[in-house]
Amino acid sequence: MVVQHYSRLFFILFLVTTMRSLAIPVHAKMALQDSGRGQALSSLSEIESGTIIRAKIGIQVSSGNRLTLAKTREKLNINDLLRIYIIPEVDSYIYVIHTDYRTVTLLNTLQKTTRGSVLILPAPQGFYRIDGSSPLETFTILCSPTELPEVLELFQEKNLVYEQWAPLEKRFIDQSKIELTQPSDKPFGIAGNVRGTPAYDPFLDTLPIFSGISLVAKRYEFTIQK
Repeated sequence: MVVQHYSRLFFILFLVTTMRSLAIPVHAKMALQDSGRGQALSSLSEIESGTIIRAKIGIQVSSGNRLTLAKTREKLNINDLLRIYIIPEVDSYIYVIHTDYRTVTLLNTLQKTTRGSVLILPAPQGFYRIDGSSPLETFTILCSPTELPEVLELFQEKNLVYEQWAPLEKRFIDQSKIELTQPSDKPFGIAGNVRGTPAYDPFLDTLPIFSGISLVAKRYEFTIQK
């Protein structure tokens, strides 16, 4: 019947129109997915471009028979032992600076660390020992895809004191801050074992991931109990 034919045609036109109105372009879908992540971390291409840099960083504390992951601020005892772990997500220059608020020391010789490689200071089998000569000990770790000439220039000076280092340290920490409340626990791989390590170190699995704009700057401050 003619009436039935038009009814079917109307239904088909209605269905097509409805589907078109519900269709979302690919780029719009991507935008919706991005906003739905709660401002998640950028993609790997954004990371490699220097927008967001990430690294796994941690300090192992050996106190008596206990091995723990250091907190950002923590009380330590004389003769406690410290070992620093850094794993960059992209090829990076790593700087580890120690100060007791009097003298300042660059602990590592400058070398570019390949992404996923494990840098352990002072060595895979070594530790820094807290000798109790200062009430406060701090370690600042900088992880940057490019060299930081200001650091190299500063540490060419002899008898460097904290007042010379403090403004530069603050600048790097402020520069690296991410204002967005985005998660930074998206995993990334480790290239392999560290030279000199007899087996895989389970402590690597406990390392948190830190993020920063253009570089990662992580600072630890320890109060020494006597």
